[in-house]
Amino acid sequence: MVILKETKTTSADTRLYTTLVLHFMNVTLLDSEKIKRYLTLKFKGVYGIGSQGNEDADYIINCLKDFISNDNSIQGVICDFSEMEYTFGNRLAKIFDTNLLRPNKALFVRIIPRSTDYRNWKSLIEECTSGLADDYLMNSTSAAIKDMNRKINQ
Repeated sequence: MVILKETKTTSADTRLYTTLVLHFMNVTLLDSEKIKRYLTLKFKGVYGIGSQGNEDADYIINCLKDFISNDNSIQGVICDFSEMEYTFGNRLAKIFDTNLLRPNKALFVRIIPRSTDYRNWKSLIEECTSGLADDYLMNSTSAAIKDMNRKINQ
């Protein structure tokens, strides 16, 4: 939990008042599994909207980094967000920056979004990366593995 102190002045007079803004981390890692050379991380929760989701994004990115840094055999990451509500938040686009996750080494990233959030993910990918949504968004772990195998064998 983070407590932010916000001080404002009212337009009617010069009195100051303070508001405490509480932000609880809304996203948690539910499960992780390594399938051959691929890491699958399953997250659940409600990703904060806009900058309120920055802590959630940092948590997700740090989870990815922690797992990847401890296993050099991982060639791809599947982030299963099928139980995580995502509306909007650009910081989450950092999960597609594979150089941030594993500097100077190839790494594939695939996303399994909640079906109702597909358009939100598509917008994030197409507005904040140089990729196309169809390159990243999958409907299952097996589809993601099949797609990454195809890319590796090209």
